Amino acid sequence: MLKASPNLHNAYVWHGQRVGLLGGSFNPPHAGHLHISRVALRTLKLDAIWWLVSPGNPLKDPKSYAPLTNRLRDSQRMLADEPRMLATDIEDTLGTHRTFDTLQALKGGFSHTDFVFLMGSDSAHSFHKWYRWQEIPSLTALGILGRPPAQSLSQNSPLKMAPLSHRELSRAESVALQPGTCYWMNHHPLQVLASSDIRKTL
Repeated sequence: MLKASPNLHNAYVWHGQRVGLLGGSFNPPHAGHLHISRVALRTLKLDAIWWLVSPGNPLKDPKSYAPLTNRLRDSQRMLADEPRMLATDIEDTLGTHRTFDTLQALKGGFSHTDFVFLMGSDSAHSFHKWYRWQEIPSLTALGILGRPPAQSLSQNSPLKMAPLSHRELSRAESVALQPGTCYWMNHHPLQVLASSDIRKTL
């Protein structure tokens, strides 16, 4: 699998591929991110996963971020032995800071690639606070991975109640990555880690 960062000029490399998108600040990247990626790769039978290392999260204090180059470097090092995963700063290249804008740009630039946007259940719980959150599922399928204790909270979240096609997956399936579909993967023991907790120990 190509480890070079994807861009609009090499989109042909990803034609026909099933790609999971895990967005985040990765400040710092940790084993929880890696575990979620491995579960999604296996359960959704993906060809690859891209870590979208964000230039900045509109919902977080920008002063709390390490420089993008540092976060990208650390993420790439963590994925060095993962042939089907790569870390990219494509959001910075595209000039997008919000998920809706990023997905819209990726769908336009990689029109022959099947994407699924991945998130932990903690993000699913607060998904309704995201910019144009109700329109995001129309751009790509969503894959939500259980992450206690937010796993139980997300079951009553606005996203879970949204008029979408919701499917619970407990094993690997070759599902169609159709926009408007949420795949809930709550049957895997996931590590309870947070970047904010790790920063406190540094």
